[in-house]
Amino acid sequence: AVLFIVDLENGSTIKEIKAADGTAATPNGLSSPIPVDIDNDRITDAIYAGDMQGNLWKFDVSGNGAGSWGVAYGGTPLFVATDPSGSRQPITARPEVTKHPVSGVVVVFGTGKYFEEEDRRLQDTEQTQTFYGIYDQGGAVSGRAALLEQDLIAEIASTDTRNPSKDTDNPVDLRVTTESSPTTAQKGWYFDLPTTGERQVARPIVRDRRVIYTTVIPNDSACFAGGTSWLMEMDAVTGSRLPFSPFDLNDDQQINGDDYVEITTDDGQLVRVPASGKKSDEGVIKTPGIVGAGDLEYKYTSGTTGAIEVTLEPGNTGSGRQSWRQIQ
Repeated sequence: AVLFIVDLENGSTIKEIKAADGTAATPNGLSSPIPVDIDNDRITDAIYAGDMQGNLWKFDVSGNGAGSWGVAYGGTPLFVATDPSGSRQPITARPEVTKHPVSGVVVVFGTGKYFEEEDRRLQDTEQTQTFYGIYDQGGAVSGRAALLEQDLIAEIASTDTRNPSKDTDNPVDLRVTTESSPTTAQKGWYFDLPTTGERQVARPIVRDRRVIYTTVIPNDSACFAGGTSWLMEMDAVTGSRLPFSPFDLNDDQQINGDDYVEITTDDGQLVRVPASGKKSDEGVIKTPGIVGAGDLEYKYTSGTTGAIEVTLEPGNTGSGRQSWRQIQ
């Protein structure tokens, strides 16, 4: 697992930083990296990337010369992704990074791979894969025991009367997840993907503190277009389900309480809450394209069925400069 920093003008290698070795039995490789400007001076200070052995690396490139650049935290990973049994999970997609509201940054990423022949065939021994939000606040994170667990509460079928999409032209299965908040001692969060063989192999997106990501559930039958996917949306900092519906489930071109689903709480009460995910009807999908339209936005996901799925969602309501005019 090696990071190359290359001169765009002539192709020469400015710096080659080796993160970890691999072997014939346990080959390794680095995922696509993401450069981050932490102090807002428009110069990259850190680069984050995962590898096939579950290591999430931080490369410190904040020094003035390439000679000082290297793996942060004394050459150890920022975090090592492991499943509930302690086995390492491969990281093959590029992470995304957003600011933590208190200090440091949050690195969000998923685990799993989907590029070898064996990956499209589900096995009895399929490893549980996970989506993570890891806080980089100046030190390595010890493991999943240091994180908050978010979990699946309900998976509601498209035909269920509690599902607002049931009576639309495009009914979909829905997921509801927990809404816990990390303690000050916890260094991030995780959500174990609940379906056997489910994995996260496409670049996530962070918008207005929402992390948006897709998952893949392979199926090698010719009748299933290679498998299916879920479009998931959670709070990027806490992993909690969102306090509003991220989807227009009843197709009325509005996002409100009518798009909530009904679930039963542990004490037997019926409550209406936002969904956290919707299942794709177009096979396997990857990172969506996003088009804004005022207070709303459209997410376009191309699927392995050959069709494009459109999801109407709330727009980006983040503060800060939204436009500008240049005066000469």
